[in-house]
Amino acid sequence: MFHQKNLSYLALICCIFFINPVIASSITTYLGSTNALNVEGNHLLAEMTGPRDLLEDSSGNLYILVRNRVGKLDTNLNYTILVGGATGDQDGIGRNALINNAQGFAMGPNEEYIYIADTKNHKIKRLNLSSLELTTIAGSSSGNSTGPALSARFNNPEGIAVGSDGTIYVSDGKNHEIKTISPELSTVSNYAGSSKGFSDGAAASAQFNRPSRIAFNSQGELHVVDRKNHAIRKIANVAGSLMVSTVVGDGSEGDANGSISDTRLNDPRHIFFDANDQIYISDTDNNKL
Repeated sequence: MFHQKNLSYLALICCIFFINPVIASSITTYLGSTNALNVEGNHLLAEMTGPRDLLEDSSGNLYILVRNRVGKLDTNLNYTILVGGATGDQDGIGRNALINNAQGFAMGPNEEYIYIADTKNHKIKRLNLSSLELTTIAGSSSGNSTGPALSARFNNPEGIAVGSDGTIYVSDGKNHEIKTISPELSTVSNYAGSSKGFSDGAAASAQFNRPSRIAFNSQGELHVVDRKNHAIRKIANVAGSLMVSTVVGDGSEGDANGSISDTRLNDPRHIFFDANDQIYISDTDNNKL
């Protein structure tokens, strides 16, 4: 999800909802309908079946990832499709470029590019927001390997985040790992995770189970939605060593509020931070935020 200081938006099924932060009980449809695919223009007529992720730029434009396309809602509430529309795997410009059930995306530090986890193509792609050119920057086919970016392999990458230095972080879902792409886009490396499981400790030996969305807090600590462990995990430098710890959850599903140690989640999917570093979690199978 996106870092949002003043407004709150929620992607659900076929619409984007606006939640008034002053009047917490006020929810308004902001974008979307159940109209035919690939409708542009009026924000309340655009088809939004299965929105996957949201971004906001510094000018207040919203970018919406809807499975096989990326759309933009400008500040005049005009909706346009930037890339995609049909299912496929093709670099190119605008609607000629294709993605396949992409699950997450992230804005680059200078807002020149959006980076997309093209989940079912097992690739990471970059969208130039000026030219609308979509380019594969990492990944080749389903598998698990690091090394040169365009020959590295992912297996259902879902979440993506970009560090302040341009390093791209990817949650490699079915490989149960967090990988990085170097700022110059040349090399894919393993950042955290070793195999399917649930264990904290040194990043190289820690275990995840279907890591999904990822996000940084203001301290630069990467947080991971560990879906099938029903937990939120944190990767941070501790006394010079990269360590994984559990923030919420204990590896078992449930539905409970309370202290961090008592809280239980059920297949969480998204996470984002507000301006005060409070964590918001979409607790998917409990149908709660």
